[in-house]
Amino acid sequence: MTLSRFATESDDVCVASVARGDQAAFAELVKRHGGRVLRLAQRILLNRADAEDALQDIFEKIWCESKNWKPGRAKYSTWLYRVTFNHCLNLAKKNEKSKWNVAIDEHTVIESEDDPIFKVMDSQQRISLLKAVNSLNVNQRIAVTLFYGQGISVIESSEILNLSVKATESLLMRAKKRIRDLLYESGVSQ
Repeated sequence: MTLSRFATESDDVCVASVARGDQAAFAELVKRHGGRVLRLAQRILLNRADAEDALQDIFEKIWCESKNWKPGRAKYSTWLYRVTFNHCLNLAKKNEKSKWNVAIDEHTVIESEDDPIFKVMDSQQRISLLKAVNSLNVNQRIAVTLFYGQGISVIESSEILNLSVKATESLLMRAKKRIRDLLYESGVSQ
C-alpha cells in the first residue's frame, strides 16, 4: 500500500490543500476521519444506511467549505465532529418518528464491532449495551460515543456538543447510570 504524500501532514495542511482543489489531500482527510464520522453519524441516526448517506453529505460539505477553515481556532477534528453532529441531528429531527425506534439485531452489532466499546464483549453483551446506549437521549448518546467510543476528551466533547465541560461531565454521569440500570434490568453483569 502506497502512502499518500499527505500521510505525514497535519489536518490543517491537508485542508489548505483541499481548498486549492487537491483530491489527494481530501482523500487523506476522508481516510483519517471517515470511520469516526461514520460511527458518530450511526450513533445519532441509529441506521447504517442513513449514516453512510450523511458521511457523503458531510465530506461534500468539507470539500466545498475547506477554503473557510481557519487553523488555530479549534482542532480540525473537533470542527469536523461538530459539523457531523449538527448535520445528523438535523436529519434525525426531520425523520424523528421513523428513525428513533430501530430494531437492534446481530447485523447492527457486527457493523459496530470496530467501535472500541464493543471489543471486549460477547455478542449478547454487545446487543444489550447497544440497546442501552441507543435508548439514551441524543446528547447523552453522543457524549458516550465521543468520550468512551472514540476516546475524545471531555473538553473536546463539550466543544462538539456546544456545552460546558461541567454539563458534558453531567451528561456522561447520567448516561452511565442509565446504562448501568438498563444492563442490570436486562440481566447483563457489569
